[in-house]
Amino acid sequence: YANDGYILYHADNSDILKKLADNNFKVDLTVTSPPYNIGKEYEKNMDTKEYIKWCEEWIDGVYNITQDDGAFWLNVGYLNIKNIGKAIPISYLLWDKTDFYLMQEVVWKYGAGVTAKKFFAPRNEKFLFYIKNEAFDIASKGSFKGLIEVDYDKRVSSDFIGSTYSSTFVPDLTSVVDGKTVKVLAWYDNEWGYSSRLVDMCVLVGNHK
Repeated sequence: YANDGYILYHADNSDILKKLADNNFKVDLTVTSPPYNIGKEYEKNMDTKEYIKWCEEWIDGVYNITQDDGAFWLNVGYLNIKNIGKAIPISYLLWDKTDFYLMQEVVWKYGAGVTAKKFFAPRNEKFLFYIKNEAFDIASKGSFKGLIEVDYDKRVSSDFIGSTYSSTFVPDLTSVVDGKTVKVLAWYDNEWGYSSRLVDMCVLVGNHK
C-alpha cells in the first residue's frame, strides 16, 4: 500500500531487504522490534543459536540499505534460555553481531509487565542505538591520530588535565536536537592541547625544506 510520503509492504523481511538492496534503495533510519522468540502466536520458535543467526542475517540486510550517515534503532526484550537464565536481555546476545557501530544502550522503562511471585518482573526493554559510519572513531585511529580521541570510559573533566589531544569526543553525551541540530560534547585541556599543537607546528616548520 502506498500513499503520499509512505509505503507499506506485507512480506518476509528478508525478501524485502534483498529487493531494496538490489534496487540500490537507501534509508536514513530504521527502527524495529523483532519477535523475541518467546512463543508468541505470530512467531516461529527457534533454538537460541538459530534465533541469533536469523537476527544477524536480517540486521545485515538493514545495514546494506542504510545510508553511510544513517542510523539503526533495535528494540528488544528478554528471553528464557534453558539451564542458563530465565530473563536474558536479548541485547546481550545481539549487540556485537553486526557491522553497525553501537553508540549506546537506551533503557525504555514502563509500568506494565509480566507479574511474578518469585522474581522481579522486568519493567523495561532495551533500545540499541547504532550508526553506520563511526567517523570520529575512524579519524582518531587514522589521519587525526594523536590529535583527537574518543572517550568510551565516561571520564570527568579532571581526567583530561594534561591531555595532549586537541579534542576528546564523548559519544554518550552527543545528541540530535529538534531533528536538525547535532549537539557534540568533547573534552580538552586548553593549555596542554594548544601547546602540543604549537610543538607540532614547530616540528613541521623545522622539517620543511
